[in-house]
Amino acid sequence: MNNVKKHLAFWIAFPIGIILIFLLLLFYFDLSNGPIIWMILGFANLATLIVLNILFLNKKVFYRFIVWGVFLHVAVATCAFSEPRTERKSAAYYLNPTPISEVLELNTGKIQGIYNVDKTVQIYAGIPYAKAERWKEPVPYTWDNVIDGSYFGPRSMQPSSYAVKDTLVEIYAEKSWHPDYKSYPLQEMSENGLYLNIWKPNTTETNLPILVYIH
Repeated sequence: MNNVKKHLAFWIAFPIGIILIFLLLLFYFDLSNGPIIWMILGFANLATLIVLNILFLNKKVFYRFIVWGVFLHVAVATCAFSEPRTERKSAAYYLNPTPISEVLELNTGKIQGIYNVDKTVQIYAGIPYAKAERWKEPVPYTWDNVIDGSYFGPRSMQPSSYAVKDTLVEIYAEKSWHPDYKSYPLQEMSENGLYLNIWKPNTTETNLPILVYIH
């Protein structure tokens, strides 16, 4: 009779617990904005937990404690590694931007830019305007190769916020939540932030006004 009660309690409590853990992992991996592979590993870990708990149902409770302990350790590890990856940030905000055929020749070197989506704007991003020398004043920087101006330069050094916390703040601010399991990489960061970006109307008109933003 006690064995029947134990099995009955298991088959009621265990599925409820698994569903709650599944929903928690689903929510976390949505907020983390990390590569999808870590979400797959997280749910593979959960599936292993389910199978081993059923196999060890008639074993001593000690064995199931070991299974849960391993599951929790692996779950924490997969959640920790589900942070967004770091990569160069496109200046065009869309896939496969069209390069500008004409190479822009500056006093310091050459750069090739890209168009925005409707080709009304020319974008030249990540232009180094000085050479970074630690503990020294910046000095003029020149280059020989053609710089790819389709990516922003790295961010200046700054504290990186936690993706899950940022998304929770956004949910609170917008008062809504829509699941989105895409990966949103972070822009690379460097002590050398001496880069500028130029947006120019795609026109032959000259003497255009210049607007400068100070970071």
